[in-house]
Amino acid sequence: MTDTHYLQRAVAIADDADALLAELNLVLAANQLSAATVAALATAVATMASDSDATRGERINAALVLVLVLVLVLAAPEYIVQK
Repeated sequence: MTDTHYLQRAVAIADDADALLAELNLVLAANQLSAATVAALATAVATMASDSDATRGERINAALVLVLVLVLVLAAPEYIVQK
């Protein structure tokens, strides 16, 4: 999947916070985030407007940042030792 194709897919589902976070969990975290974590992130993202392309882009960026931060935490040696 090309970057452009993936971006189009993200924009297409940006109005649905649950679908957006499920997609990002799959693509960025290999579905390793718990259902509770994904639900909490989706709740946060759902509070953001998505009524225009600009606000959809902001919603996608916020969701990306949230998931990437979690992935970085999960990859940290301190987390892996605790697990």
